[in-house]
Amino acid sequence: MAVLSEFPVDFSTNYVDVLSSGAYTLPTALADIIDNSITGQAKNINVNFVFKGADSYIQIVDDGKGMSAEELREAIQFACKSIEEKRDINDLGRFGIGLNSASAYACKDLFVSSKKVDTEEWSIEMPFAEIKRQKRWFSNNVSIDPENEIKTPSGTIVTWKMLTLVKDPVANQSLLLNRSSFFGLCEPIRIQLGRIFDRFLSRGLVIKINGMRVEAWDPFNVPGTSDSGWDQTFTVENLGSIRIRGYLLPLTTKLNDKTIKYMEGYVDNLAALQGFYVYRCDRLISCGGWLNLPELKVDPKFNFARLSIDVGNTFDEYLSLDISKDTISIPPALQEVLLKAAKKMRSLSSNNYDYKKIKRHKHNKQDTSSAIWFARSTGDGVLVDINPDHPLVKSYTEGLTKTKKKALFSLLEKSFPFYTFEHAQVLSRVFSKDDLCKMLEDTVCGLKFKGKTNEEIFDEVSKIAPFNDERYEDIVHEFLMDYLKPKEGPKNG
Repeated sequence: MAVLSEFPVDFSTNYVDVLSSGAYTLPTALADIIDNSITGQAKNINVNFVFKGADSYIQIVDDGKGMSAEELREAIQFACKSIEEKRDINDLGRFGIGLNSASAYACKDLFVSSKKVDTEEWSIEMPFAEIKRQKRWFSNNVSIDPENEIKTPSGTIVTWKMLTLVKDPVANQSLLLNRSSFFGLCEPIRIQLGRIFDRFLSRGLVIKINGMRVEAWDPFNVPGTSDSGWDQTFTVENLGSIRIRGYLLPLTTKLNDKTIKYMEGYVDNLAALQGFYVYRCDRLISCGGWLNLPELKVDPKFNFARLSIDVGNTFDEYLSLDISKDTISIPPALQEVLLKAAKKMRSLSSNNYDYKKIKRHKHNKQDTSSAIWFARSTGDGVLVDINPDHPLVKSYTEGLTKTKKKALFSLLEKSFPFYTFEHAQVLSRVFSKDDLCKMLEDTVCGLKFKGKTNEEIFDEVSKIAPFNDERYEDIVHEFLMDYLKPKEGPKNG
């Protein structure tokens, strides 16, 4: 192994610590490497987690245009491009240190192999741990490993060895020795990369993690989402224009479970996804939230408001974009524009949620008149009875004779499995949205058939189990608002 090059002696090796303790997470570090692959015109990118205990490693393989020996040597150096250097409009880079900074976060030994069409493959090692020990910067020429030879006409392979996936050495060692924990990192990363690169994935880029394709997640591509009409351009002299667009999501009562999961970004946290989405050269750098703008706080009634902000790489310094490309700062002039857009979208979302129009019913936990089960104490213990007057129980047993209904209730009551609960931790099972809405529809139809007014239906449903469970409050309210709203008739004249 020969020393390929040394860096200037006044370039402190303490920079390794600065990089490794940066603002990265494992997904954002991988995204930084993928940025380079996309800039290198890759069409296919494979991220491979290879489990070998303490020697486990991660590889990022692309079929981009690759690099010559000189280009590879330049890429492995720190800050090979000036921040002020004019970049191609499609260049996803920022500081010229993405390869090293992201890698120093995730590993102590970096290998990069690359080749251009009809040229020889070259491979370089950047041994961060050894650089720190020797207190000098250098990189090594390394022989090509046949197992890691580039199979496409051109491309690049980045390999992270001596992984540092968490900063606590003991926890890191434990993670690397546990196959399940190691591969358990893949799914959250797959979800996050689907967000960051959704526009590229939608245009044909293929990213796979251990052979499983990363699916694009577009925060605005939920069926029923409406373009609010907010489409504004903010221009900064000598830098270009920033485009701000507003979108209003549909009520969840109009969506099935699969679409709701998509809308929630597969993390079951809709509130965390309200707000701004900032795209730099079509690459997501800020996902949800209100960018710390004054007066703007997260609230469930704003869950339906999302806004896109599109900027080019000429705005990096203007927005104080950081190394990991996921943190920005908003200048005062742009703050005014974004505040106006945010307040408009938050108002539309709040109206959609109907907080102002209809007073939401508060659940009376003491009211058990419409419970499905009654529990009663006796001298010998507790007995449970089915409530025969519960609207759903009455509806679903309507076709039974009195004898069969009595036999069914007796069977369920007398075979209630008390003994299984004595030493068990009881888990709460949750109704799916589809199942809950079907039961709501059956109940509301029954109440309307009895001639109940909309206000009376609201009041009664809010007392009936399982609709009076606080976990279902939003779904129930949205269903009732949609189902009971007046239907438009033919207009006169």
